[in-house]
Amino acid sequence: MRVRGTTPLGVSAGRWLGLVLGLSLAGGCVGDDLAGPGRVPASLTKVMGDSQQVTVGTVAALPLVVEVTNAQGSPVSGVLVNFTVDSAGGSVAPNAVTTGPDGRAATRWQAPTVVGSYAVRTSAAGLDSTVFSGDVVAGGVATIELVSGDSQVALVGMGLDSMLVVRLKDAFGNLASGRPVTSAVIAGGGSVQPDTALADQAGLATFRWTMGPSKGFDTVAIRYNSVERRLGAIALPLLVPDSLALGTTHTCVLDAAGQAYCFGLNYYGEVGNGDTTSAFVPTPVNGAPAFRSITAGYYHSCGLTASSELYCWGTTLTRLGLGATRQDFGLTFEQVTAGVLSTCGVTAAGAGYCWGSNWMGQLGDGSTTDHPLPTPVSGNLRWRQIAAQSGHVCGLTTGGRAYCWGGGVTVPTPVAATTVFSTIATSANGACGLTVVGAAWCWDLFSPAVGFLGTGWSSLSGGNSGYCGVRAGGQGACWGLNAYGEVGDGTRVTRTSPTTVVGGQTFSTVGQGSAHSCGRTPTGGLYCWGGTISIVLGIGEVGRRLAPTAVVGGLQFLALAAGGSFTCGLATDSTAHCWGFNEYGQLGIGTTLNFLDQPTPVSGGHTWIELAAGSITTCGVAADGLGWCWGDNTVSPTSAPGGLTFVALDPGANHICGLIAGGALYCWGNNFYGQLGDSSFSDRGTPTLVAGSHTWGSASTGWAQTCGVDTSAAGYCWGSQLGLGTGGVDFNAPGSVSGGHTFISIASSTWVDAACGITSQLEAWCWGAMTGTNVPVLIPGGHQFTAVALGVAHACGLNVQGQVLCWGENYFGQLGDGTILNRPIPAPVSGNLTFTSLSAGDYQTCALTASGSAYCWGGNEFGGLGIGAAAQMRTPAQVW
Repeated sequence: MRVRGTTPLGVSAGRWLGLVLGLSLAGGCVGDDLAGPGRVPASLTKVMGDSQQVTVGTVAALPLVVEVTNAQGSPVSGVLVNFTVDSAGGSVAPNAVTTGPDGRAATRWQAPTVVGSYAVRTSAAGLDSTVFSGDVVAGGVATIELVSGDSQVALVGMGLDSMLVVRLKDAFGNLASGRPVTSAVIAGGGSVQPDTALADQAGLATFRWTMGPSKGFDTVAIRYNSVERRLGAIALPLLVPDSLALGTTHTCVLDAAGQAYCFGLNYYGEVGNGDTTSAFVPTPVNGAPAFRSITAGYYHSCGLTASSELYCWGTTLTRLGLGATRQDFGLTFEQVTAGVLSTCGVTAAGAGYCWGSNWMGQLGDGSTTDHPLPTPVSGNLRWRQIAAQSGHVCGLTTGGRAYCWGGGVTVPTPVAATTVFSTIATSANGACGLTVVGAAWCWDLFSPAVGFLGTGWSSLSGGNSGYCGVRAGGQGACWGLNAYGEVGDGTRVTRTSPTTVVGGQTFSTVGQGSAHSCGRTPTGGLYCWGGTISIVLGIGEVGRRLAPTAVVGGLQFLALAAGGSFTCGLATDSTAHCWGFNEYGQLGIGTTLNFLDQPTPVSGGHTWIELAAGSITTCGVAADGLGWCWGDNTVSPTSAPGGLTFVALDPGANHICGLIAGGALYCWGNNFYGQLGDSSFSDRGTPTLVAGSHTWGSASTGWAQTCGVDTSAAGYCWGSQLGLGTGGVDFNAPGSVSGGHTFISIASSTWVDAACGITSQLEAWCWGAMTGTNVPVLIPGGHQFTAVALGVAHACGLNVQGQVLCWGENYFGQLGDGTILNRPIPAPVSGNLTFTSLSAGDYQTCALTASGSAYCWGGNEFGGLGIGAAAQMRTPAQVW
């Protein structure tokens, strides 16, 4: 009897295959045996399923089928066939099958999870076995594994040092070869090549990555279908060429055209002015070509040209020259740094060289032997930057890793910090690194401890006793010993953490030398502070400064405003600077630090369009039109009350007036004489509109009076009678100046009841305390003036030729004619200078040339002339 049956296989092989399996797996008839004729098995052979390629972890597409036949080749049923998997793994089901009427037995084979060759052995009693073989291949890509190339660092626009390599694997971890892998930049720019790569036999795909044009983090995505792996790299900015370099007792700076200037002590030729004469002010380096960067060491300085040629001057192991001297070593450098008596440089290929003195191992060549010629730094590292200082050196590799040497260690030694830095700065005892996102880290020389200084830094530099840097927004900060005021906070107190430099300047870079610091503004202005001897500050004389002080020649002015023994100037970069008497805070520097004899920046960081000075008060109009005043016991700019926007502000002795757009005039303050002009004698704490329906073109406040010119050129004054020119009594509303004149301007004295006006005929008419009249009196001499300014007992006028003439009292030299003789009529100021504007203080006068250079003369007890000393000047002296 035969029983027909089937066994489910899970995978259909077609109708004919189903029939084969049905017969094979059903077995023979019950009670059948192999005793009969033709029933003796003679051979076991494979029918189907051999040499298949099977994906890991899946069932083979075809079943494994064998056939048992007798000696005549006829099928033998009822034979038990065993299927056995070899060591390659996997499984069969079922593993024992009885042949069917067709002599066949079949099973299913599931592949293992490991790629490789496989074998399934079949056997039946008394018969030779047979073996099924095939290959197990990887499944679909499940993961993209990183092999190398992630978290690298390169300069913007440059390729990474190492290729990006990824490995493809299936869900069981098997390598997936021959698969197309794509690449794409998804952040930061740049490019990856090729766009598509085939994974090799090891499952590896390789790409070359070039950074984008901007600093920061770049990201690439490597993809196979929906599977993705992202890799990141840091694009470091190109090193900003150093245009400011501070040595031990000298300073060097580059102007916009690359011309080098140095100042300070010059015993060894480090100033480069052609001899060994020290320079009090910036002096051109003799024979220097245009440089793109500059560096200063202890006794020498060096500059790099645009074509990477190196010039040096001063002394290391030998005298380099008294002016710029080409250093022809057969090498060109992209970056150089000067140390004590040594120099280091980095070539375009990233090779590091050092030469000079080597007593502390600062050449990094594994020895302490001096080398007069460039010697390779040990370690075969590729360098981005090297920074020398004192007896040690630190550097950054092209990958942004920090190494230091010197100080007794003769080869580059990695710093404990694993942070990637974009720049590095060294001090005498350690170094600081700055990351591409503005985070700063500092460490002591070869110490494992690394301290975090916070974020928000745009640059860092180191000196012998500490560090300086610029925070985002241009705020300068320094820290360190501060024995000579090099921190610039107005003290000599040691600062262990970054401390803001006083003065309110906005800096693009701040550097530190041995005992002094200097900062450069975005518009090129240069300020220095500290100093064991301030010849290194470039301010033209000896004397330490605890706060930023303008380097001589570093400031040009748009306007000047002289007050009571102090002066303020509006610089060409729209910053305000004041100098002189400061007992009431009228310099606006944040303190009452007194007797400042050179321009000192007004605090607050404002951009100014107008300045005016009174007796103890200064006011200015910022770029947004808001008014600010300081002095009268307020040490920093304080916003004018009322919230008005002004085109001009003018402080008098005890009151202030401001002109707004459209010609309305507002005044506030003391009103005892009616000088506020609001028809009252009441003091006002907020701006009050001047009475009348006038539209004003200009106004000038004085001691106890105010004068103005309206748009019809009529002159008016109000307040104390003597200074009004109206011939009347105290008046609390605008009254017409006598004489029927038309005026282009009127100027009031802040110290006495006096005023002068320039008529449309360019004549000067004055009245009040200086003339003893209460009506205008013509100033004799037939001069044509364009402007006039009044002090306590003197006046000066600017004629149409640009010459300044002064008259009145001259006890302090305020007439500028080289004498202390009083002059009843205008006399020319000495010096044959021509000016564009002038301003008078109490006993001093200042004027401005067409080029923006400021000159002052007269009384100088409190430093109000800004010439770096308290000496009285009887002729014009340039403001430093």
